[in-house]
Amino acid sequence: MCIKFESGHIYSQRNRYDMFFRGYVDCFYHNTSCYYCTHNKNRSSDVTLADFWHYELLDKALNDEKGLALVTCNSVRGVDFINNALTGGFRSIEVPLNVAMIGSDEGEQVRLNALGNREKFTCVARDESILKAFKQMIGVSRAGMIAHKLRRIGYHGLFARIRRKIGV
Repeated sequence: MCIKFESGHIYSQRNRYDMFFRGYVDCFYHNTSCYYCTHNKNRSSDVTLADFWHYELLDKALNDEKGLALVTCNSVRGVDFINNALTGGFRSIEVPLNVAMIGSDEGEQVRLNALGNREKFTCVARDESILKAFKQMIGVSRAGMIAHKLRRIGYHGLFARIRRKIGV
């Protein structure tokens, strides 16, 4: 997870240590209605956007480390829209529908399991604090994050940062 602010400040954290990212992946932030969404089976939109997780079945070289988007066209209007977007410099490849749909039917049980976790998360956040909810439900402790940073920058790097901060 890397966020670059207009001020120049950069927040950078490995996904497994970033509490917000972990909560997002574990589906703690969805609206309750999302857990009962029927749009996975019945597409009512002209296009559907998703992360493309199974690109390696087509070509491992597609991975540019920035993520890949999957766009499915559900109507003639959607096809026209995407064709117009492609003239704007976007790169695309055609993906067989059976590859694009891998895992989409597995979502229902995942969503129902996540709903229980979401309810626990919101109860702890409401009754205690959001930080306690993160720690209890996600298991990312402040000590774990500090230990990770120490390993990443090494002890020499840590002492150099401390010296710079205190002006020695």
